[in-house]
Amino acid sequence: MKSSIKTVIFLVCIIISCGTDNKTDFNLPDTTSQDDSNTQSETLKPYTVKINNIELNIGDTFDFGSAIYNSESIQYVIEIKNQGKENLFYTGFPIISISGSNNFKSTTPTITNIPPGEISNFEISFEPTIYNEIVSQVSISLSEKSLNKFMFYLKGNGIKYIQMQLKQLDKVIPNNYNFITDGVKYEMDNILTFKIKNIGVQNLKLLNSPPVKITNGSISAITLDQPLKSTLSQNESDTFTLHYLASNNQSRSISLNIESNSKNDSSFNFDIKLNPKTCSSCKIFVTSGSHNGNFGGLSGADTFCNTQASLSTLTTGYYVSLLSTSSVNASQRTLNSVYINTNSQTISYSNSSLWDGNINNSIDNQYGNITSSDLFTGSNYSGNYSGYNYTCYDWTSSSTSSYVRVGYNYYLDWRWFDNTSQQFCDNYLNIYCVQVME
Repeated sequence: MKSSIKTVIFLVCIIISCGTDNKTDFNLPDTTSQDDSNTQSETLKPYTVKINNIELNIGDTFDFGSAIYNSESIQYVIEIKNQGKENLFYTGFPIISISGSNNFKSTTPTITNIPPGEISNFEISFEPTIYNEIVSQVSISLSEKSLNKFMFYLKGNGIKYIQMQLKQLDKVIPNNYNFITDGVKYEMDNILTFKIKNIGVQNLKLLNSPPVKITNGSISAITLDQPLKSTLSQNESDTFTLHYLASNNQSRSISLNIESNSKNDSSFNFDIKLNPKTCSSCKIFVTSGSHNGNFGGLSGADTFCNTQASLSTLTTGYYVSLLSTSSVNASQRTLNSVYINTNSQTISYSNSSLWDGNINNSIDNQYGNITSSDLFTGSNYSGNYSGYNYTCYDWTSSSTSSYVRVGYNYYLDWRWFDNTSQQFCDNYLNIYCVQVME
């Protein structure tokens, strides 16, 4: 009998693992990884709430912006994603509770019982019935015990007045805006079209005659095609068009004014700056025609360049003379661009390499022919002013007693722009012309 009792005790001891040394022999489960997993799941939110792809926290406020009361509505989709391991369902009634205003309305969620990893969507719309700032509270009750109620705020602004909106393409232009365009091309009809729209609820009246006025800046080479209507009903629009014929590479600025009965912007003003469209691969050529040193100043030499260009296939773009004066260096008249001759051979790859003393190919004339001749420059080899007595008195003298610094287009080294010799200003020489505008 005693032997039987010992056997039973021994078997029981094996089953319950008497002693501690033999614990690993029975392959007991390791709970370390489970503990880590539990820690990770504790830091993961049971669900997320997003509006317009922006995750909300409890107590956050989302701004719907402005809408015209009794006329416009704004909608956003709310997403609730179940990040837990059990189904998540709505427990409140109504399912989405909105308090504080009836200007925000909710649709019914797409699904009310959300499986793990799935998303429930519903839409909230802002439909203002008053003109003022409107704030509402949204409460969502869910089955998750650790976070069974999610609350956030919505804000919107109801507007009621006559309001004018101005657009250029799809860009809204606010009052007192500086509008800049960098696409002006030489001797082309550069067009900017603007749209006036009544986004208010009462008729918008344009009070100027004509409706759009130029109030500042030179109006030469600028014309306006005025709006056809002086009164615009709700959501109605009309356009006006600005035409600009650029005759040089100078920027132009004008100011426009539109007077209306718009409540907030009854006097609407904005500035337009018209910048030239610069060339990325600019041409340089030697004039086939010659001239004495009296061009009537630098602007006269620029005119001579464009006249020479128009005699050939160089019929587009604006050119300036590559000359220095007491107030401007020739090197300041070039852009940071690749420079090519009229046969599309590279002269230099940048503005700095143009003036480093060497060029890559000879500069031909506007017809693509290579000629060898002295040229007026009034500059040293780096394109800088070489002194008042060496520019034909800033290109206003053809006197036999005044001198001018010259280059020689046959050379590819620094002598292409300064061969260290002088000529009298009564001589008829060629000049370099460089493109600065498409």
